[in-house]
Amino acid sequence: MNAITIQLPSSKSISNRLLIIQALCQNSFSIFKLSNAQDTQDLDRCLNSLDSLELHVGDGATSMRFLLAYLALRNQSIILSCGKSLKGRPIFELIQVLEMLHCEFNFLEEPYKMPLKLLKGISKPIPEVLEIDGSLSSQFVSAILLIGPYLGNPISIKLKGHLVSEPYLNMTIQLMRNFGIQIEQNAGYINIPSSNYTGRDIQVEADWSAAVFFYALLGLQDEGKLYFPGLKKSGLQGDEALIPFFRWFGIQTLESDGGISIEKLNVDTPSSVGFDFTNCPDLFPAMAIFCAMKKVNCYFSGLQNLKHKESNRLDVISEFLIAQKVKIIVPAQENGVYYFEMKSIQFKLNESYATFMDHRIAMAFSLLKLRFPIFIENPEAVSKSFPDYWDEYKKLELEFIR
Repeated sequence: MNAITIQLPSSKSISNRLLIIQALCQNSFSIFKLSNAQDTQDLDRCLNSLDSLELHVGDGATSMRFLLAYLALRNQSIILSCGKSLKGRPIFELIQVLEMLHCEFNFLEEPYKMPLKLLKGISKPIPEVLEIDGSLSSQFVSAILLIGPYLGNPISIKLKGHLVSEPYLNMTIQLMRNFGIQIEQNAGYINIPSSNYTGRDIQVEADWSAAVFFYALLGLQDEGKLYFPGLKKSGLQGDEALIPFFRWFGIQTLESDGGISIEKLNVDTPSSVGFDFTNCPDLFPAMAIFCAMKKVNCYFSGLQNLKHKESNRLDVISEFLIAQKVKIIVPAQENGVYYFEMKSIQFKLNESYATFMDHRIAMAFSLLKLRFPIFIENPEAVSKSFPDYWDEYKKLELEFIR
C-alpha cells in the first residue's frame, strides 16, 4: 500500500516566535516556510505596518501577546484592536508585568481586556526580577522572554503558579538560544542577559498540533500509511506527545530525513487509556473524539485551561459526548482528572454542528464527518492554523471507506 502524502502547515508557534526575533535582530535573516496560518500572517502584517496609528491583530492570542510586548519595548503609542473572539482571552497577567515595566494603557472597552491603546512603553528603571504568573498561559512568560535581551540590563523571571504548556516555554528558550541568547534556568528562575539576537537563516518545521487529526483519521482505519514532509521529532514541539498515545492504537511512527511516516498496524484496541494534557492542551479535541469513535474509556487530566481557548473546548466536547450518552465523571479526590466512559456511547448525531469559529473544534468534528453524513458549520475556521486542511482531508476522504 502506497503512503498518502499529507502537507501539514509549518508550525505557527515556531513561526510567531521567529517573527519577533527577526523584528528585534539588527542583522537580517530569512525565515523559510513561514506558517500560512491566519494568526502568523496577521502578526507578520502588523510587524510590517508599524507606522500605522492602529494595528488590527486578528484573533490570535499568541500574536496579540507577543506583539503587545514588542510594541511596549518600542515605546510606541498605538491602538491595538482585535477580532471578537480575542476580546475574551486572558491578558491581565501580561498587562500587569508590563505595568511593572512602567507601561501605561487606555482600555477602550473593558479594563484589562482588548482592545487597548498603549500610551507609554517600557522605560527605566528595569527591575532585576520580574514575577510572572504562568498558570493560565505560558505565552505571558514567552512574550517577556522574547524582548528580555533588549530591556537594557540583565533580568531574572520568577515563575508563579503551576506553569501550563511548559513545552511552549521551552520552545521559546531554545529558539532564543539558537539566535545567540545565553539564557540560564535554575531554581524557578529564568535569567536573561542584556544582549542581541544574532541572525541566521532558518526553516520552520511542520506542525505537530496539525498532525494529530491525521493520526486520528488513520487510527480509525483498519490499515493505511501517511507521509508528512517536513515533520520532525526535534523535541521543539510539545505536541510530539501524541506519538505514544496513538501507538496504543497501532499507529507506528517512523522518521526519515525528509519527514515522518505513519502506518496503521493490526493491534487489539485497548479498553481504556490515560493522558495528561497539561503540556499539550491543543491535542484534546481530536483525541477525545477519536476515543469516542473507538469506544475506548479515557482518564484525561490537565484540562483546566481549555476554557481559555478560542471556545470553551472542554464544554463543547463534553456537551457533544453527553448528547451521545457518554458518562463523564469528575472524581472529587482527583482534582483535574476527568473520566469519560466512552463504551456507553450511542451515536445520535445532529445534521450539523457549530464550531464556535474554533479551528480545532472544526477539525475534531471532521473525524465524525469521515463516517457520518454531518455538516460542519463555519468550516473556514480552520484557516486560523491550517488553511489547507480540507484539501488535505479530501485525500483521505477519497481513499478511506466510510
